[in-house]
Amino acid sequence: MRKTHLFSLVNRILFLFAALVLVLFLIIFIFAYNTTKSEYEQKVYYKIERVGILLERELRGANVRSYQGRYKIGEVTTIIRIEQKNCRQPVTPVIAAACNQVSGFIAEELKNDHIDTYYLNASSPNTNNNSVIQVSVLHSHINAYVLKLTSQILLPYLIISPLAIIALFVFLLNSLKPLRSLEQEIQKREPNFFGPLATSPSSTELNSLVNALNQLFERAHQFQIQQQQFIANAAHELRTPLTALNLHLQIFKNELMSSGHLQPHEQQMFSELEERLQRLQLLVNQMMSLAHQEKLGHESGKQPVELSALVKSCIEQLYPSLEKKQLNLYITDFEKSWIMARPDQLNSIVMNIVDNAIKYTPKGGLISISLKEQSQQTTLIIEDSGPGIDESEYQNVFQRFYRLNNAQDIIGSGLGLAIVHQAVQQLQGTIQLSRSMLGGLAVILMFKSTANAANPSITAPE
Repeated sequence: MRKTHLFSLVNRILFLFAALVLVLFLIIFIFAYNTTKSEYEQKVYYKIERVGILLERELRGANVRSYQGRYKIGEVTTIIRIEQKNCRQPVTPVIAAACNQVSGFIAEELKNDHIDTYYLNASSPNTNNNSVIQVSVLHSHINAYVLKLTSQILLPYLIISPLAIIALFVFLLNSLKPLRSLEQEIQKREPNFFGPLATSPSSTELNSLVNALNQLFERAHQFQIQQQQFIANAAHELRTPLTALNLHLQIFKNELMSSGHLQPHEQQMFSELEERLQRLQLLVNQMMSLAHQEKLGHESGKQPVELSALVKSCIEQLYPSLEKKQLNLYITDFEKSWIMARPDQLNSIVMNIVDNAIKYTPKGGLISISLKEQSQQTTLIIEDSGPGIDESEYQNVFQRFYRLNNAQDIIGSGLGLAIVHQAVQQLQGTIQLSRSMLGGLAVILMFKSTANAANPSITAPE
């Protein structure tokens, strides 16, 4: 898409240049055609007049009453006619004109052309000859020859113009190479990488753009650091009082229960408070996880991780939740596979997706997990029999704090899939959502496989 923008710039410049060349060519052609036609017509009409005068001299004393023939003047063929003049009943406009004056030019309109005729009276007092000499030329013949002559004059221009356009195209492509290189470098960057771009020693204008972009990246990086620090500090400051509040709530509830003073409506109030505290604690924990993930996005620490062992470890940690909702878990095609990742990051991905599947699958439902490796690519698919997600919402659920309308009653913060999406991008993997064969949602994770490791990591450190 972006390449199209660069080439569209080249195309626009070439189109403008070609349009200018075409307009210039048309102006030159019209000027050359009109100039050549004017000069050539003058020559033709002069020669026509000379031919008529010479014929009149040749016919003096002769008794030629009628004649028709052709005479070539350069590339133009003229028609020569000799007709008797009858001024009482002139049969043609030429005869009528000859009755009024001795010689001259007259123009006649034809169906698809018009003809110019030079006429000259050939009357002689010594004979009974009373005829008119007519030398005619068709304008189409003159125009055809002038067009041919003009084309020959402009032929070098016609050859040079396409070559000039090709030369301009090559020049523009070479001139835009640094810009295309800059575009490709920016496209390859990960979303959270703000390192400076390299300048080009051969392009002063491009360096100004690169310097401006580098300044923008630096400001964006500083803003991101401040934002991450704020989120981490806020989450950390909230974590301790929330834990203390939850502890005091449990103590107070237990005291009321042990004394027998806990009423049913009070039990309902405690349940609502506990649920809201769980939401807040989950939100705080995920905010800290997101801030930590963004901070370590480009730091080293990746190592070969055996994914099947990590998935099994996550299932063991979430097994109490599975039992509580009486969910059926099916593990199919579970192949051993190693990928390069930070164990804590990969653990966060699997935990969030499986935890979401447990939350949104109704009691007694099904969850299926499969792991395959093929053509140096590892594919992890987690499916459930929950309500699923409408296809129009697939991209929205990766946004931070976005929650579906039908999920407001389920404990969550709207950060889980945002954390997963960011972590998958940092691992240079892909995540796709689709409709599951079980009726709910299918989450498809794909990572590039790596070579086996002797001691692969399994779970993330606490």
